[in-house]
Amino acid sequence: MWDPAPLAAEARGVGMSEAPRGALAHWIVIKDRRSTTTSCGASTWNASPRDGQGRCPLRAALIGTPVANAEQPLEIIRTIHFLRPVHCVRVHLHDERGRHVHQVRVF
Repeated sequence: MWDPAPLAAEARGVGMSEAPRGALAHWIVIKDRRSTTTSCGASTWNASPRDGQGRCPLRAALIGTPVANAEQPLEIIRTIHFLRPVHCVRVHLHDERGRHVHQVRVF
């Protein structure tokens, strides 16, 4: 059993790990024996590898993908999850002139 009694009143910690899908890190700040800030960061390398010509398969799969409903861009989310099923997704949709249309977060 974990005993929080010896925990310092104020502390900072970080933990890092390597997995086949990329690096993962967690950060925490503790004040008055309570976590005040936590953060998690995953490697973006596996979501955007490039070949010798600078091409990324995930980006290539998304270019030109038709979206039926900008409020629910399921086609984009399905493509990303098909290629990278463990990634959280934040989709930013822009029109052909580069204007922001909509944003969706999927966890």
